Amino acid sequence: MGRIAIVFLSGLGVLAIVLVTMKWNGLVFSPVQAQENNPDPTHDWEVLPGFSVIVDSTGYTLPTAIATVPNPGTAPDDPLYFVTELSGIVKVVTNDRSVHVFAENFFELNPSDRSPFVTRQIGMAGICLDPDNGYVFVTFTYNETQTVLRNNVVRFDSIRGRFSLQPTSQLEFTEVFSSHVANPSHMIGPCQVDGGLLYVSVGDSFQSPHSRQDTSILGKVLRMTLDGKPAVDNPFRVDDDQAKGQNYVWAKGLRNAFGLWVGGGKVFAADNGPSVDRFLRVEESGDYMWDGTGSSFNSKAELLLSPNHGVVQMDRYPDGSDLFPEEFQKMFFLTVQGNLTGSPNPKDRQPPTILMIGYDLEQDRLISVAREFLRFGGDYEQLLVGLAFGRDGLYFAPFDTDPTGANGIYRVTYEPNDTDQPVLRKSIAPLELIIQKGCRSCHIIEGDGGTVGPNLERSELVARLREVLNSPAYALQIGEIDELDSEPFVDYRMARQGVLDAEGNDKVRKWISLRIQEPRFDRTFSAMPNLGIDSHEAAIIADFLVAGNTSQTGDPLRRMFDRLSGDRIGRRDLALFFVLGGTMGTLGATIIGVSIMWIVRRRKVPR
Repeated sequence: MGRIAIVFLSGLGVLAIVLVTMKWNGLVFSPVQAQENNPDPTHDWEVLPGFSVIVDSTGYTLPTAIATVPNPGTAPDDPLYFVTELSGIVKVVTNDRSVHVFAENFFELNPSDRSPFVTRQIGMAGICLDPDNGYVFVTFTYNETQTVLRNNVVRFDSIRGRFSLQPTSQLEFTEVFSSHVANPSHMIGPCQVDGGLLYVSVGDSFQSPHSRQDTSILGKVLRMTLDGKPAVDNPFRVDDDQAKGQNYVWAKGLRNAFGLWVGGGKVFAADNGPSVDRFLRVEESGDYMWDGTGSSFNSKAELLLSPNHGVVQMDRYPDGSDLFPEEFQKMFFLTVQGNLTGSPNPKDRQPPTILMIGYDLEQDRLISVAREFLRFGGDYEQLLVGLAFGRDGLYFAPFDTDPTGANGIYRVTYEPNDTDQPVLRKSIAPLELIIQKGCRSCHIIEGDGGTVGPNLERSELVARLREVLNSPAYALQIGEIDELDSEPFVDYRMARQGVLDAEGNDKVRKWISLRIQEPRFDRTFSAMPNLGIDSHEAAIIADFLVAGNTSQTGDPLRRMFDRLSGDRIGRRDLALFFVLGGTMGTLGATIIGVSIMWIVRRRKVPR
């Protein structure tokens, strides 16, 4: 009985230390505790190390898009950025962060169907600015009648360069969109001004056959003058008739391009698909093939984003800017609205995120796959929609209210000495890692993904690799690589030998892990980029691809520590504490508790 009591009390001692440690570090077990101990909504957003998130302004209802003034004035009441609200209100924020109503009541929104799918997916969609003329363009869907929806654009006039708190006049582009009805979700999207012309993306309105028809405006990127007339050199233009859709078409074959960026005549779009989203370089008269089938959507893309959870607004890091470190040059930033409802399966649930995609405009080529910059980590329902770079940071707009009941516009700045902001945690779930690292952009894994790279479905992957890795040709290839005296070949010499010496599935597992860490470890050229995946993450993914093991690899203590440092703790971890406490006694419990405290207190440092 004495031994049992010692074991029990020692285990309780360790558990007490763990609970206190977690309390000190904000690691809590329930959403109620999380809200009580973390009332600051900015802490619901995890971002890369060195960055800070603040609430820049508040006072919105369902904000959808942001447009920043390129060169704002210096007075407190000079406009700094504009925000659209779904219901049809345009607001302007001044340098002193006062929020003013810029325009309202310029369209009717009263659908007969009042379901959440309809009411939360029609209304104001996009906004863009033309500082040379002081124009503010907004895109929206409205009720022509109670049962008929139409797309439209309105141009508001204001002060050149500085803009103003209220428009001086407005111009509607109603005739441009009069020939085609709109539908919720797949409606008009964002707009951009470049070279004195207005670019607008329009969804397919769930009428996929229209997407590739030259005469329809649906499923297109349109290009027009700043007063709503067809651009004279549009590729399908036949005359100046504003009611003819083909006069406006710049590119076709899109499904629902809710991300748009135009600069120097180059057009990029983020198109929402049925199972994946895609990042596109959109060229004049280009056909992007959408015909209602998944294979058509996957046929053309710079990059596929899997799974699809709704890419929304997009902006590019400003050339020559010093807002962020040098490594963020040439990056596109995209909001992914996310999906926090439905199944708990990681395949079906995705937190709202901001993704980065590297693209070199001068060389016209992709230079990195999608990587996470920011992720929602709160315990309530949220979507992420608007995004734009301003003179003092990256602004983003959550769609729903935070636990305090506020709807705010947030701003991300680089603050390397800030130690308070939660940082992006590394996932320990294989499928989450695969999604986060962008593996599905090129490979089919668990039924989803792109076709740029080889199929990584387990049923054929293992057999295929065993045949290759056991062949004389592969051994000869390794011998040739071992003769090279440059990196990364020298560093991986012993690792390559380890692959040759291994047998069975262990050989396949070793090879996959090394390939994930350094795609050129056994070859001089690889189209696969180095994603910066460490050995621990690579082992998790490799084990999953080979054996379908969704638990983390490694010893129990390592799994426990990783879950703690990632804000996770399970029943098996607590059981392990009891065992350790009973084995080592009070001194052991103290040592373990102190060690865990040290690890957990370091949880804001990226692993």
